[in-house]
Amino acid sequence: MKPIYFSILSILFVYSSFAQDSNVQKTEQDNENHVSFKIVKENDTERTVYIRAEIMPQFPGGNFELQRFISHNLIYPIEAMSQGQSGTVLVQFIVNEEGNVESPEVLVSSTYPALDQAAIDVVNKLPSFTPGMQMGIPVPVFYRVPMVFELSR
Repeated sequence: MKPIYFSILSILFVYSSFAQDSNVQKTEQDNENHVSFKIVKENDTERTVYIRAEIMPQFPGGNFELQRFISHNLIYPIEAMSQGQSGTVLVQFIVNEEGNVESPEVLVSSTYPALDQAAIDVVNKLPSFTPGMQMGIPVPVFYRVPMVFELSR
């Protein structure tokens, strides 16, 4: 059997432009403090979720450890492997004020639902981050991670 490899992009990033989401009411820019945030509606309540914060959330051990955690916990779906499916999934989630991961969603699909679900599943296993901070106060911040599923030939 040929060895199967999948890789995680080592570049972890947060975009300042977001896809349209029915829960996002508006996006604001505070030019004085150089921060962007969105007003998100959840269960008839609104809350501010930052796109960029003065101090961004940090995974324990940094981005290298986040990459390692994902590579050790991401499961390449058997049905995707057997059908030769590969692709990139861009997942967005919120790191809340306590550092917990919540509300994961696929922003850019691999076009193969099993790969998308595998990416969501590994995000749901992430341990707590150090939360993002704005003016010394923990705040919820959007976080995006690309995951590349690739089969060796």
